[in-house]
Amino acid sequence: MLELESAHLHLREAAKSDLPALLPVYLTNPQFLRWSNLPDYDLASLLRDWEEVQKTPGRFLLGIYRKDTGEAVGTADFLEQNPDDGLPWLGLLIIHRVQQGQGLGREAYRRLAEHFRTDRDWRVLRLGVLRENRSALAFWRRLGFSPVAGGDATGRTICRECDLRDEACLPAVKRKVFAYITRGDHLLVFRHPDALEAGIQVPAGTVEEGEDPATAVVREAIEETGLTSLTLRSFLGKQERDMADFGRDEIHERRFYHVQCTDSPPPTWRHHELHPSDGTTEPITFEFFWVRLPDEVPDLIADQGAMLPWLLGELGLVRLVRGDADA
Repeated sequence: MLELESAHLHLREAAKSDLPALLPVYLTNPQFLRWSNLPDYDLASLLRDWEEVQKTPGRFLLGIYRKDTGEAVGTADFLEQNPDDGLPWLGLLIIHRVQQGQGLGREAYRRLAEHFRTDRDWRVLRLGVLRENRSALAFWRRLGFSPVAGGDATGRTICRECDLRDEACLPAVKRKVFAYITRGDHLLVFRHPDALEAGIQVPAGTVEEGEDPATAVVREAIEETGLTSLTLRSFLGKQERDMADFGRDEIHERRFYHVQCTDSPPPTWRHHELHPSDGTTEPITFEFFWVRLPDEVPDLIADQGAMLPWLLGELGLVRLVRGDADA
């Protein structure tokens, strides 16, 4: 039986008796199940998948457990040799929604990669990522996976490959914070009047070296909006976003926060950011306006609306099912 350990995790081949404990890992990621056309996934479905693994030579399904509590926090599925290309493939690595944002997925992958490289002498590893799953695309690119020819017949899956011997040439990672500023049932958004192609956005910025993200989001919100009566309410979630589609060779590690405005600002106003984080020297003009939640919120550029379902749930404007905000 294959068993691996890392600093915080224990990975081992899943037995039939492990399946009930592993099922919540899938159920807390409903967006992934919908993208995979598995909206009614249940224990019987997981059992069928497990039985298929047992019948396939060289295929493994691992449970991922916290070493401190023994709790099941994820699963991984890999194949020693894909019959289509003769190469090893990682079929799945998924972490329980509540356990995400703690680096467990990255830790699990790095332990698997070490096993593949040292114990199996693999030089490359391939995987497929659904085009809709931008967070997963960013996660795997950050770990060194680059697009290669391949994928499924529908074109929905992007094939990616990693040289297990080389960790160089990884994209830059920037820590970003986003502020969903609310006043009652309204959300604050803005546009760049001098660059309308920048789209509609929410206040955001870069976390400075050594700065706490919660401190950074309030600082950025004040600097960008000019508002001073702001109260940090909650952390809503974390997302990794590959910015390659905007011509940037970088990954944004994003944290979203709910910030409440306790003052009575005007319906619209303009404010100039004097020290932009993009390195430009000229002040940037922002045009702010309020939109009613949830129906009047426009499309926000670059997936900045990823955590709006969590905000709406917190405000009691919609019933939120755990995992619906996954990006």
